[in-house]
Amino acid sequence: MKKQILPIVLTSLISAFYLHSAAAQEVNRIRLGAKFLLPNIAGVHGEFVLPIAGDRLSLTADYSYLPLTALVEQVVDFEGEIDASVKYLSLGTNFYLNNKGRARGAYFGLSYLNLGAQTKATDADFSSKGKVDINALMFRFGTNAGRGRFLFGFELGAGLPLGNLSGTIVTQENGNYEQEYYDEKIPVVPALNFTLGYAFGGGSK
Repeated sequence: MKKQILPIVLTSLISAFYLHSAAAQEVNRIRLGAKFLLPNIAGVHGEFVLPIAGDRLSLTADYSYLPLTALVEQVVDFEGEIDASVKYLSLGTNFYLNNKGRARGAYFGLSYLNLGAQTKATDADFSSKGKVDINALMFRFGTNAGRGRFLFGFELGAGLPLGNLSGTIVTQENGNYEQEYYDEKIPVVPALNFTLGYAFGGGSK
């Protein structure tokens, strides 16, 4: 009888292991897509669901770089060359409230944000370079929904600035050099966006 128990126990353990592995593979851990609106305007979005906490915890990253030269040229009366851009970076984490282990549905998020803008203007006798940026700690609430591997997300949030909106403006004109400092207190950084994405890295639920 004792000799029969050992094979049964081993078989049960192996079966449980494979069942657990198959269930874990059903979570699409890698999500890639695009995020729009505030404060990033438009950019790429990535999320990786960690195999801990019942598949309810994930790491997130957002990045966007938008050239705004054409827009600035339309509103600024300047005959020389103009270069302008906005850059956005966010790194954070999401915790999903759904306890089914799918990393979908409503979630709370916390992230670090850096938002900055750069400008450059030059002509024969004049040049100017400007740069401003702000860092913030973002508190977010959103939801991820979808069918199969396709995801749609909506998110609201607010950021606590980690310092002021600050930067410098350096100007050279007719051999004269001038540098100005910009420093302004921002009460809050708003967040309102939606995400379109595709999930992979496992089976679909």
